[in-house]
Amino acid sequence: MLMDDLIASSRAGEIELDPFFYEAIFPIGLFIPGANVPINIPIDNDADFVIRYGNMAAYSAPGTPVVNPDYAVVMTDSSSGRNLQNQPIHTNTIFGTAQLPFIWPEPKILKGGGNFTVTLINNDVAAALVSVVLCGFKVFKVRRYER
Repeated sequence: MLMDDLIASSRAGEIELDPFFYEAIFPIGLFIPGANVPINIPIDNDADFVIRYGNMAAYSAPGTPVVNPDYAVVMTDSSSGRNLQNQPIHTNTIFGTAQLPFIWPEPKILKGGGNFTVTLINNDVAAALVSVVLCGFKVFKVRRYER
C-alpha cells in the first residue's frame, strides 16, 4: 500500500513528509444556483502532494453555514487527464467537514508542477461561498517515487 511505503521511506530517511493543504474557493458571485464551476489548483513545483483527506465548507452569507448543501463534484488530475469518478458525485459522499474530514480509501499522488481541477455543480436554490480543501502532505527528497 502507498502509505506503508511512504512511511517506511520516511522512517528510513529517504523522504520527508510535510503536512500541507490545498484549497479551492468557489466565490458566492460565481457559485449561484445551476452553476457548473471548475477551479484549477496548481500543485507547487517543490514536491509531489499526497491527498489523504477532503473536506468542504459552504456559506450562504458570512457566518451562515449551508447545513446540507446540494452540490455535485467532478475531480480531475489535469496532469494525467484522469477523472477520479465516472460521473458527477454528490459532495456529501466525497467530502467531510472540518470536524470530520472524509478519509480517501487510498491516497492519491499529485505530481509537483501539475494541476488538479475541482468542478462543483450547484443543485441548490441558493448561492454560496464554498471552500474545498485537500488535506495531505508534500513529499520531499523522493528517491523511490521520483517525478
